[in-house]
Amino acid sequence: MRRSATFFALVLTGVTAACAHAPSSPAASAPATPTPIAVQIESQSIGNAHPTVTETVKGRIIYQLRALSEHADNSGADNARFEQPHIVFHAKDGAILIADAPQASVTRRDKRVLMTGGVHARRQDGTTLTCDTLRYDGQSERIHAEGNVVVVTHQNERLAGDRLDSDVKLEHVHMTRGNVR
Repeated sequence: MRRSATFFALVLTGVTAACAHAPSSPAASAPATPTPIAVQIESQSIGNAHPTVTETVKGRIIYQLRALSEHADNSGADNARFEQPHIVFHAKDGAILIADAPQASVTRRDKRVLMTGGVHARRQDGTTLTCDTLRYDGQSERIHAEGNVVVVTHQNERLAGDRLDSDVKLEHVHMTRGNVR
């Protein structure tokens, strides 16, 4: 994964510093164990430079994300949140799906993306997908849309439902309606 950002603001939280004191007893002379420091990182856009993430599998790009801001930490969760993300998902054959939403969160370890707040996506041929939330699974390279799902093809055919499971190209689509459990 490659990441770039123009500006990093580091906010240290939960900082515990060990002070060096002269030992008062033999037991106190044991070496101190370093205390981990929790660091929160915030990247902001400056001019035309935006926080970006490029995720790959075996050297092939599976998605590229650009956002207005990024919020992450080093807590080991391997997660980051993005404001106004613009994500280009890449299919194995080179086709792309471009998606925009108010927010997204990324779990880098398993290459998952969750876009929320109303998602608008489009293919190169003009086919569009709108939904409340869109999840991308980097392991299977599939998208899962939920809530007010509408696909309008480039031939103006309309599919609507509550849930969608599809490949990135929106060619192999499974749409469901109603409460499916």
